Amino acid sequence: MERKLTVYLIRHGHIDDRRYGYEWKDDLSISGIGQYQAVLLGDSLAHEECFDKVFSSTYTRAMETAHIVCDRSGYPKDSIEYSDDLKEIPDKSDDKLNEWIENYLNERFLPGTNSMKIAVFSHGRAIKNLITHLVSDPRIEKSAIGNTSVTELCYSDCWTLKRIGDMSHIDQAWKQ
Repeated sequence: MERKLTVYLIRHGHIDDRRYGYEWKDDLSISGIGQYQAVLLGDSLAHEECFDKVFSSTYTRAMETAHIVCDRSGYPKDSIEYSDDLKEIPDKSDDKLNEWIENYLNERFLPGTNSMKIAVFSHGRAIKNLITHLVSDPRIEKSAIGNTSVTELCYSDCWTLKRIGDMSHIDQAWKQ
């Protein structure tokens, strides 16, 4: 049996950062639009994927997105694991997230023999830096990591990028 780790990197839902002008606020809640985006993603994932494990940044916007998506897709919210290392901290998040994926995921999940699907709720810049760190793919530089977008990485013998910044759950809503 082939052992495969699939990691879904999911950006938090939309925030209304205009409420705060130009002042940087770390811990913002998602807006009504962000809640709707998370509902669409959760409903889409309920038909596609079943996660074995879910992790989230400890910032409110990521936790709220994770709660809505998990609620809609059937993953128990009380089983979500939270990590400060998944937060987006200007000038510091890159190393923390890279360290988290290398140490935590590699040590905890890669040595096993079973295939697993893991969701990680984090932040746009952190996700882009992480995939740049793990894989070399020309799509990365040109891709946007939109709110509630899904970036899928797979590990079998090495990390591969399956999709980046996928917003098909939003596109499907427009077609209905």
